[in-house]
Amino acid sequence: MIIEYVTQNPGQMEQYTDDYKGYLKRTVVFLDDWATAQFFEVNGKLIEHWNEGDTFTSNTGENYASMNVSLVPRKFIVVYHNDENVLAEIPNKQVKYDFGSSDTSGIIEFNPETGNYEREL
Repeated sequence: MIIEYVTQNPGQMEQYTDDYKGYLKRTVVFLDDWATAQFFEVNGKLIEHWNEGDTFTSNTGENYASMNVSLVPRKFIVVYHNDENVLAEIPNKQVKYDFGSSDTSGIIEFNPETGNYEREL
């Protein structure tokens, strides 16, 4: 399982891709409410009007992209995984998101030795 924390500032985008980093599924966990001019698309389907805590799972082979042309940053977690119940294992809103700057993304991975989610170095 790979967990990415993403802050997407106004003007930033994630190009259309189908990279699942070797996993079968990709789940997005929205960490704030949708704002006008924030876009998330999977297989040509536009996802909008999400609320904080909403999730969306896509499967290998489904293309995805996102763009933020709003006036506010948007934050979300992306979980690459194989297990349907993976979200039950993630302490939603308890993962520390304080690494990096507002215009960077990072990868958090679970360390079974410490029992914590840690930034990949």
